[in-house]
Amino acid sequence: MNRPPFEVAEVLRLYGDAFLQAHPQPPHVCSALNLIRICRTAALDGHLDRCPQCGFERPSYNSCRNRHCPKCQTTAKQEWLEARRAELLDIPYFHCVFTLPHEFNPLILQNKEAALGLLFKAVNETLKGFAAEPKWKLEGQPGFIAILHTWNQELMDHFHLHVIIPAGVLREKEFIRAQQPNFLFPVRALSRVFAAPKRSADNFRRK
Repeated sequence: MNRPPFEVAEVLRLYGDAFLQAHPQPPHVCSALNLIRICRTAALDGHLDRCPQCGFERPSYNSCRNRHCPKCQTTAKQEWLEARRAELLDIPYFHCVFTLPHEFNPLILQNKEAALGLLFKAVNETLKGFAAEPKWKLEGQPGFIAILHTWNQELMDHFHLHVIIPAGVLREKEFIRAQQPNFLFPVRALSRVFAAPKRSADNFRRK
């Protein structure tokens, strides 16, 4: 795999200070940016890698181990992806995105754990409600993976969940495949129920 011409750490070393002067960030963001900038440099000291077979030694700088660092997360990301691939069923999968209105951004930024916890809860209730509804001819337990994204391509605050859902549900230890080939649940119906203040059984049946 070819290395990109610039790495995130190099960009931060070149332009990080100017960016922070023009766009001040909270302390935890500044700390993460600084750790990424100095990752695997002399600023974090180093250690010797030694081959147990031949005794060959090579000095290496220490990693920052910050969860936002692309270098430190590469191996963990690949291991996670391989574990998820091993779980895949031989069936189609659907991709859904659940987004919070931008008007909520100031509230979310001040209450991240509570607000984003409610986002996961709302998505979970919505999908389980649809999967249990007889109207969609599944009536079972859905399985899905939800990944939180907190910004858009312009790096602006944009809180949303990407959800990967298999085309079916588990019902009494039997997998029931969805009958419709192009979608699992109607998007507009999902949107209305997800946005509803109360995701009750009546909500699912009305949509």
